[in-house]
Amino acid sequence: MDRKGIYKEPDRQGKHRLLHKICIISINERIVEPETLEIALFCCDKNTSSMGLDEIGGWTMDIQSLCREIGLPDKMQERVMKCVPAAMDMESEIIRLLDIATAEDAYRKLSASFSDEDGAGLLTCNLIGACRIYGRYQKMGIPDTVFFNTMKCFTRFLEETEKRTGKLVFDRGWWTYRQLSMQLFRIGELEYEMVKHNEKPAISIHIPSDAHFSRALVGESLYEAEAFFSRYLPAYADCEYILSGCLAYRLNGQIFLH
Repeated sequence: MDRKGIYKEPDRQGKHRLLHKICIISINERIVEPETLEIALFCCDKNTSSMGLDEIGGWTMDIQSLCREIGLPDKMQERVMKCVPAAMDMESEIIRLLDIATAEDAYRKLSASFSDEDGAGLLTCNLIGACRIYGRYQKMGIPDTVFFNTMKCFTRFLEETEKRTGKLVFDRGWWTYRQLSMQLFRIGELEYEMVKHNEKPAISIHIPSDAHFSRALVGESLYEAEAFFSRYLPAYADCEYILSGCLAYRLNGQIFLH
């Protein structure tokens, strides 16, 4: 999605003034290419959210760009695009996927709304949610590399299922709302989930199936994770790290497990 020359300034009503020109806007599956399209006032509601702004004012990612960036298999991309219209009818539940307090219930309702055997409908809802959450990443200043590496979980899970069953099937909706609600991030080789341990903030470390588990790369990931949480989510800075029931602690700036 090309967002050249765009500036947004929120007013007191939570609306957004776009003071420059939009050169290209991707709207679902269509590309609108006006020579000069100028929008003076853009309200974030159901009618406009699909055009690129999420409910908190950040720019969203269009679904085709997301599929391309995370390397979703072509066959599943085709299935996803066919499911977009039906998935957009479930927008209220998709928004609930983005809040960890309502995400599990939203997943159950969305899962029950689709009868496709390959899970493409639910996957499409998840990808639309990922497109919307991209705006929050931008607002917080989180790098695109973290966003795309985190959302590559969808491609990884499809590949895992295909390797196991010989079929492209999305069957991890019970897990991926953690990524969509910004509770879990892929930083380098490892994933980090914000949790509670002994009633205090803690970070649970997950080892993805495609991780290169060398001392150097794991150490780099842990170092980058500490910097990430300190900068973007300070409530989880200097907290305990947990891996498979083991407690991590710091000694002279290094993380150890016991």
